[in-house]
Amino acid sequence: VLISVLINMIKQLLFTLIVLITSTLNAQIKIDVVGDSWDKNVLSSLELIKQVDSTTYNFVTKNCNHIGFWNNTYSSSEGKSIYITTSEVKHGNILNIASIIVHESKHIELYEHNLHENEEECICYFFELEFLIKNKNVDLFLIDHIQKMFDKYGCEKYLK
Repeated sequence: VLISVLINMIKQLLFTLIVLITSTLNAQIKIDVVGDSWDKNVLSSLELIKQVDSTTYNFVTKNCNHIGFWNNTYSSSEGKSIYITTSEVKHGNILNIASIIVHESKHIELYEHNLHENEEECICYFFELEFLIKNKNVDLFLIDHIQKMFDKYGCEKYLK
Protein backbone atom coordinates (compact mmCIF):
# COMPACT_ATOMS: atom_id res chain seq x y z
CA VAL A 1 0.00 0.00 0.00
CA LEU A 2 2.82 2.41 0.88
CA ILE A 3 4.53 1.72 -2.43
CA SER A 4 1.38 2.48 -4.43
CA VAL A 5 0.94 5.75 -2.51
CA LEU A 6 4.56 6.69 -3.28
CA ILE A 7 4.10 5.81 -6.95
CA ASN A 8 0.98 7.98 -7.16
CA MET A 9 2.81 10.87 -5.48
CA ILE A 10 5.69 10.55 -7.94
CA LYS A 11 3.25 10.49 -10.89
CA GLN A 12 1.55 13.64 -9.61
CA LEU A 13 4.91 15.35 -9.10
CA LEU A 14 6.04 14.45 -12.63
CA PHE A 15 2.76 15.69 -14.10
CA THR A 16 3.12 18.99 -12.21
CA LEU A 17 6.72 19.39 -13.41
CA ILE A 18 5.73 18.73 -17.03
CA VAL A 19 2.93 21.30 -16.83
CA LEU A 20 5.28 23.88 -15.28
CA ILE A 21 8.02 23.28 -17.86
CA THR A 22 5.53 23.44 -20.73
CA SER A 23 3.91 26.64 -19.50
CA THR A 24 7.30 28.26 -18.86
CA LEU A 25 8.60 27.27 -22.28
CA ASN A 26 5.61 28.72 -24.02
CA ALA A 27 4.34 31.40 -21.66
CA GLN A 28 3.51 33.89 -24.42
CA ILE A 29 2.04 31.69 -27.15
CA LYS A 30 -1.28 29.90 -26.75
CA ILE A 31 -1.46 26.69 -28.76
CA ASP A 32 -4.80 25.14 -29.69
CA VAL A 33 -5.13 21.64 -28.23
CA VAL A 34 -6.53 19.53 -31.07
CA GLY A 35 -5.39 16.50 -33.05
CA ASP A 36 -3.05 13.76 -31.90
CA SER A 37 -0.18 15.50 -30.08
CA TRP A 38 -0.30 18.50 -32.42
CA ASP A 39 0.25 20.91 -29.53
CA LYS A 40 3.22 18.81 -28.36
CA ASN A 41 4.73 18.95 -31.86
CA VAL A 42 4.35 22.74 -31.86
CA LEU A 43 5.93 22.94 -28.39
CA SER A 44 8.81 20.77 -29.64
CA SER A 45 9.16 23.05 -32.66
CA LEU A 46 9.26 26.15 -30.46
CA GLU A 47 11.88 24.49 -28.26
CA LEU A 48 13.93 23.67 -31.38
CA ILE A 49 13.75 27.31 -32.49
CA LYS A 50 14.87 28.38 -29.02
CA GLN A 51 17.80 25.92 -29.01
CA VAL A 52 18.95 26.77 -32.53
CA ASP A 53 18.65 30.56 -32.36
CA SER A 54 17.41 32.40 -29.28
CA THR A 55 17.14 35.65 -31.27
CA THR A 56 14.73 34.04 -33.71
CA TYR A 57 12.82 32.49 -30.81
CA ASN A 58 12.47 35.92 -29.18
CA PHE A 59 11.32 37.32 -32.54
CA VAL A 60 8.66 34.61 -32.82
CA THR A 61 7.36 35.12 -29.28
CA LYS A 62 7.31 38.90 -29.78
CA ASN A 63 5.19 38.67 -32.94
CA CYS A 64 2.98 35.64 -32.29
CA ASN A 65 0.64 35.02 -29.37
CA HIS A 66 -1.41 32.11 -30.77
CA ILE A 67 -0.85 29.05 -32.94
CA GLY A 68 -3.81 27.17 -34.37
CA PHE A 69 -4.51 24.72 -37.16
CA TRP A 70 -6.66 24.80 -40.27
CA ASN A 71 -7.67 22.74 -43.29
CA ASN A 72 -6.14 24.74 -46.11
CA THR A 73 -3.39 24.36 -48.68
CA TYR A 74 -0.94 26.79 -47.06
CA SER A 75 -0.10 27.81 -43.52
CA SER A 76 -0.94 31.43 -42.83
CA SER A 77 -1.14 34.18 -40.27
CA GLU A 78 -3.82 36.60 -39.20
CA GLY A 79 -3.30 39.28 -36.60
CA LYS A 80 -0.83 37.78 -34.13
CA SER A 81 -1.96 34.20 -34.85
CA ILE A 82 -0.27 31.54 -36.96
CA TYR A 83 -2.37 28.80 -38.56
CA ILE A 84 -0.51 25.64 -39.57
CA THR A 85 -2.15 23.37 -42.14
CA THR A 86 -3.44 20.11 -40.76
CA SER A 87 -1.50 18.20 -43.43
CA GLU A 88 1.80 19.73 -42.28
CA VAL A 89 1.19 19.10 -38.61
CA LYS A 90 0.00 15.52 -39.29
CA HIS A 91 3.39 14.75 -40.87
CA GLY A 92 4.93 15.64 -37.51
CA ASN A 93 8.22 16.92 -38.93
CA ILE A 94 9.38 19.19 -36.09
CA LEU A 95 11.87 21.17 -38.20
CA ASN A 96 9.23 21.75 -40.88
CA ILE A 97 6.76 23.01 -38.27
CA ALA A 98 9.48 25.22 -36.77
CA SER A 99 10.29 26.71 -40.18
CA ILE A 100 6.58 27.40 -40.77
CA ILE A 101 6.39 29.21 -37.43
CA VAL A 102 9.50 31.27 -38.27
CA HIS A 103 8.19 32.10 -41.75
CA GLU A 104 4.70 33.08 -40.59
CA SER A 105 6.02 35.16 -37.68
CA LYS A 106 7.86 37.27 -40.26
CA HIS A 107 4.56 37.79 -42.10
CA ILE A 108 3.06 39.04 -38.84
CA GLU A 109 5.87 41.57 -38.48
CA LEU A 110 5.53 42.75 -42.09
CA TYR A 111 1.72 42.97 -42.14
CA GLU A 112 1.43 46.75 -41.95
CA HIS A 113 4.35 47.51 -44.31
CA ASN A 114 2.12 47.30 -47.43
CA LEU A 115 4.70 45.34 -49.42
CA HIS A 116 3.98 43.69 -52.74
CA GLU A 117 3.03 40.05 -52.14
CA ASN A 118 6.13 38.77 -53.95
CA GLU A 119 8.49 40.98 -51.97
CA GLU A 120 6.88 40.00 -48.66
CA GLU A 121 7.07 36.30 -49.51
CA CYS A 122 10.72 36.64 -50.49
CA ILE A 123 11.58 38.35 -47.22
CA CYS A 124 9.78 35.62 -45.29
CA TYR A 125 11.49 32.82 -47.23
CA PHE A 126 14.91 34.46 -46.74
CA PHE A 127 14.20 34.66 -42.99
CA GLU A 128 13.11 31.00 -42.96
CA LEU A 129 16.25 29.97 -44.88
CA GLU A 130 18.48 31.82 -42.40
CA PHE A 131 16.88 29.76 -39.65
CA LEU A 132 17.13 26.46 -41.54
CA ILE A 133 20.83 26.76 -42.33
CA LYS A 134 21.56 27.09 -38.59
CA ASN A 135 20.22 23.55 -38.06
CA LYS A 136 22.54 20.55 -38.16
CA ASN A 137 20.27 18.05 -39.92
CA VAL A 138 18.14 19.94 -42.41
CA ASP A 139 15.82 17.85 -44.55
CA LEU A 140 16.63 18.65 -48.16
CA PHE A 141 12.95 18.90 -49.09
CA LEU A 142 12.78 22.07 -46.94
CA ILE A 143 15.65 23.69 -48.86
CA ASP A 144 14.18 22.51 -52.18
CA HIS A 145 10.84 24.05 -51.25
CA ILE A 146 12.46 27.40 -50.48
CA GLN A 147 14.33 27.31 -53.80
CA LYS A 148 11.04 26.69 -55.63
CA MET A 149 9.45 29.61 -53.78
CA PHE A 150 12.44 31.86 -54.60
CA ASP A 151 11.85 31.02 -58.27
CA LYS A 152 8.07 31.41 -58.03
CA TYR A 153 8.25 34.86 -56.41
CA GLY A 154 11.26 36.10 -58.37
CA CYS A 155 13.33 36.63 -55.23
CA GLU A 156 16.63 37.15 -57.07
CA LYS A 157 15.60 40.72 -57.91
CA TYR A 158 15.35 41.54 -54.17
CA LEU A 159 18.97 40.53 -53.60
CA LYS A 160 20.27 43.53 -55.54
